Amino acid sequence: MFRLSKPKIIIAALILTTLNFAAYYALKVGIGISDTLQHSEGKELAAGLEEKSTFIDFFSSIVITIDIAVILLMLYLFIKFVIKNIKTSKKAQ
Repeated sequence: MFRLSKPKIIIAALILTTLNFAAYYALKVGIGISDTLQHSEGKELAAGLEEKSTFIDFFSSIVITIDIAVILLMLYLFIKFVIKNIKTSKKAQ
């Protein structure tokens, strides 16, 4: 189903790690934006901060969804590997 090579796995892991660090940083910034948004009085400032906050929430949600999809894919591949090994070990006996 999947042709996985070592360089592809390393590149995917680096990209996923980078995305997770970016999402973590964005969430930290988002907390500051939310705090500033509560204390802001200008409508233009509030609109700009609300837009940034929405983008940060969207970006973080996408990264978390990708993480969950990767975890489920790894679980599927692990179960497939275990079942394949069980079948081959029974045939050898």
